[in-house]
Amino acid sequence: MFLVPKGGNYDDVVLQFGHEGQQRSTIDLKLDTEMRARTWRQQTLTKKGKWTVSVSRAGTLLGSTTVTAE
Repeated sequence: MFLVPKGGNYDDVVLQFGHEGQQRSTIDLKLDTEMRARTWRQQTLTKKGKWTVSVSRAGTLLGSTTVTAE
């Protein structure tokens, strides 16, 4: 969930999925709803191992997390 200010329109938000340090998938997001903006994207982790999911805006990393696919 993203909090978007009134009048905000962000089309430069990116979700990135990496496996074992190698970039595997990139998804572009558009956020244009005031206050709470929710968006869902399905991504299948095709390989076992350590995956990193990161969120960036305009080239700036906003956050990331690591998951392990078994």
